[in-house]
Amino acid sequence: MPDLSNPTLERRRHEREPASGPITLWWTDCVPCTIDGNLLDQSKSGLRLAHHCFTLGPGQQVNFQHAGGKGTARTIWTRIVEDSVESGLLILPDDHPEFD
Repeated sequence: MPDLSNPTLERRRHEREPASGPITLWWTDCVPCTIDGNLLDQSKSGLRLAHHCFTLGPGQQVNFQHAGGKGTARTIWTRIVEDSVESGLLILPDDHPEFD
């Protein structure tokens, strides 16, 4: 059981590494959309990016592509502070069905 009494305790399974460069997300469910952002960091299982899409929400499945790779991910969290938006994505396994 995690120690919730220490909020600074790292709970991630994989260490994050700084990253930078453009990243594109797109999805085709409900209302198809494409957004461009900037990669902030990454790990073996996830990505964090800055963008300007205020409607990207937790649980949303997206496709992504950046200089280091491409794949499918699920939005875990989105933080909006004034006009700045950041999102954390969990990269889904390759055998997960992808969007067209």
